[in-house]
Amino acid sequence: MYKFMAALKRKEGVSREEFHHWWLERHVPFVKKLPRVRRYAVNLVVVDNPRSGGWDGVAEVWFDSLEDLQAAFGSPEAQAAQAHSTAHASDVLRLVVEEHVQIE
Repeated sequence: MYKFMAALKRKEGVSREEFHHWWLERHVPFVKKLPRVRRYAVNLVVVDNPRSGGWDGVAEVWFDSLEDLQAAFGSPEAQAAQAHSTAHASDVLRLVVEEHVQIE
């Protein structure tokens, strides 16, 4: 299983609640349009932690194969989703990982 992960930080002057609302209500519809997605989850930070580096949440998008992931992120829908997140976040960390589940 392959996964795209994105950690986002909100822009200065935007509350955590406002950012979470933007993510769930305005950004999620962009990601739902991606082709070949197996699963999608948004993980929102709810407890401040000085070691969290200021990240406000992490999105996870699962794919059955690396080819599916590449097809999804080569699509116009992915370009729109990435532009939308970049425009509304102060920082975005994007990773492509291979998932190795240790406990199910």
